Amino acid sequence: MAKPPALGPVRTSGGEVRLRPVRLTDAHLWSQTRIADQAHLEPWEPGLGQGWESRHQAQNWLPLWRQLRAQTKKGFVYPMVIEADRAYAGQLTIGGVQRGALQSAWLGYWVASRACGGGVATAATALAVDWCFSSLRLHRIEATVRAENHASRAVLRKLGFREEGLIRDYLRVQGEWRDHLLYGLTAPEAGGGIVARLAGEGKILDAPPRR
Repeated sequence: MAKPPALGPVRTSGGEVRLRPVRLTDAHLWSQTRIADQAHLEPWEPGLGQGWESRHQAQNWLPLWRQLRAQTKKGFVYPMVIEADRAYAGQLTIGGVQRGALQSAWLGYWVASRACGGGVATAATALAVDWCFSSLRLHRIEATVRAENHASRAVLRKLGFREEGLIRDYLRVQGEWRDHLLYGLTAPEAGGGIVARLAGEGKILDAPPRR
C-alpha cells in the first residue's frame, strides 16, 4: 500500500505548489477556508441538506479525518492538502481506488478562491495524477464536473483528460440532482509525465527534478 505523498514543489505564478497528507491539526484551516469560501465552493459540491457552515465547523474535521485515514490504510482513498507558498490552499483526493482488471480511481479537488487563477489547481492536479500512474501503478483516472464549472473543466483539459460523456442526475448539489460530465485519462496518454509536459509547454513555470 502506498502512503499519502508529499509532492512538489512546482513553481507557478500563483506560488510554489505542494501536496502533503491531511493532518488532524488541519481542522481550523479547513474550517476557516471552507466557511469563508462558501459562495465559491458550494455551487459545485455535493451535500445532504445540512447547512454549509454547520457542516464545516472545526469539530467536524476529527470524524472526517478518521474516516479518511481508515480508508487510506485500506488503500482506497488518498487525501492531500494543496499548499501554495506553504499556505493552506485547498484539498485534493484520489478515491475509489480499484485493483484487479480495473486499476482505476477518481480524482476530486477544490482550491480556495484566493489561490485561483495562478495555475495552483493545474499544478496540484498534475502532481497527483503523475503519482497515481507512477507510484500507485493505476491505469485510468476519472473526474466528474458540472458543465457550468468552466474553470475546473479547463484544468482537466490542460492535463489531457478527455470528455467522455454526460452522466444524468449524478450528484445531489444544493438540493437538486445535477448532471455531470465524465472525463478520463489513462497512463499511456500521460506519457512521460504531465508535470514535465506542462512545464515544457509553459503552463507551469518549473517542475521538480525527475527521480
